[in-house]
Amino acid sequence: KLLEAAGVPKTKIFLASEVVDDAVVMKLINAIPKVLGMSVKEALSAFAKYWIHKFAPKWFFFYYAKAKTAKDFLLMMDEVHQVEARKVRSGERVNPPRFKYEWLNDKTLIMHYISRRNLIDLAVMLVKEVGNYYRTPLMVSKIGNNKIKVVFLR
Repeated sequence: KLLEAAGVPKTKIFLASEVVDDAVVMKLINAIPKVLGMSVKEALSAFAKYWIHKFAPKWFFFYYAKAKTAKDFLLMMDEVHQVEARKVRSGERVNPPRFKYEWLNDKTLIMHYISRRNLIDLAVMLVKEVGNYYRTPLMVSKIGNNKIKVVFLR
């Protein structure tokens, strides 16, 4: 139903290695409230939980093994997106976000989200779930359209 509401053929299967056009992603996200009866925020939160706890540990296990803490994991995000983008089949347009980091103090990190895709709300949910995955209490908030404030509470 979600595919149909977004104008995508209902037989479409998305592969993990596939680059999905930004316009299709946005159509799917915008169809969520109508089809699933939940807000976009609730849907992004559910997706983030699935991605961080189920999908990503299988596909990106190297990074999960490398990071011992939520802080380690978050500080690898720019590298992860750039390395993984190079692995995608040649000829496909890949638009991974970039991240720059700014420490306000020893517990407060500002993640500068650089992307034309404007999926910062999803990025915020993913950061929150990284904290849950590593059992690290975080206070995560969006600051404007391109910054995520992360406070490590312990």
